[in-house]
Amino acid sequence: MNLKAFQYSLLKYCPSYALGEQVNVGIVFFFREDLELKFIFPTALSRLHSLFPNTDIRILKSYIKNINTKINALSKNKPLLEKSILKELLKDKVLTPDSNSLYFDEIKTSKYTTIGQSLEYYYNSYFSVYHNQEKSLKRSDQYLIKQFSNKINTNKKFNALFKRSVKVSNKRGIQTTFDFAWQNGHVNLIKPLSFDLVHKNSIQEKSVKWFGYVTQLEARAKAENLIFNFLVAKPSNKALYKSYEEALTILEDKKDVVSLVFEEKIDAYLEEAQDTIRPLEKDEF
Repeated sequence: MNLKAFQYSLLKYCPSYALGEQVNVGIVFFFREDLELKFIFPTALSRLHSLFPNTDIRILKSYIKNINTKINALSKNKPLLEKSILKELLKDKVLTPDSNSLYFDEIKTSKYTTIGQSLEYYYNSYFSVYHNQEKSLKRSDQYLIKQFSNKINTNKKFNALFKRSVKVSNKRGIQTTFDFAWQNGHVNLIKPLSFDLVHKNSIQEKSVKWFGYVTQLEARAKAENLIFNFLVAKPSNKALYKSYEEALTILEDKKDVVSLVFEEKIDAYLEEAQDTIRPLEKDEF
């Protein structure tokens, strides 16, 4: 079998360099012996909404399509490809200055027999997850927060002591929103965190994402006596329990500012809150 060498580089989307969040949204290939430059990308990006709620998917798609158009045009310029280096092509001819959330990762080398087989293999390896859109089997984040909200709504005086949609930021401008806030000895900021997901990678991604936010907000939390209360649901699929336990370990590394409230303990959590809750002393965070 005659194997030929090719180069490839992953196109990554990184909405927050401070948090280190990134996902693969494309791959460029340079098949030098065939003088072919190819680009593949997921046709559906809805999965990104669950990872990065503030991302404008429409704008991201337009950037990716623009990259695809440029690479298709470059692939037709055979004299240019004969004397070009992939790294220089990507830097000088593909990425635009305003696409600063997108970057091409290090260039790697592999072997191929046919271009078509290689493109199919890499597409399935990297982008099949976009077409198996992540769904909670039973208990989503929305389910958890609705259950919590329904419980506090049964007592008007108790309910009135909770503040909704609380935005918390740090000095760098890193910001996220918590669904509820209430105060006793601490200011407790509540966020649902359901791990009742389909894939172990999604469980890991979710825990790492929130570990990143907690890390960025940790100094403020300690200075202002804030505690991040995560309402946690475990996977329905027992095969994912190991990944779930690993996810909890990641979050528990910040135990000074993190409290995990497991789904089955929410009633006990609220009973304790009723005994200690008092009006919030600050209107803004």
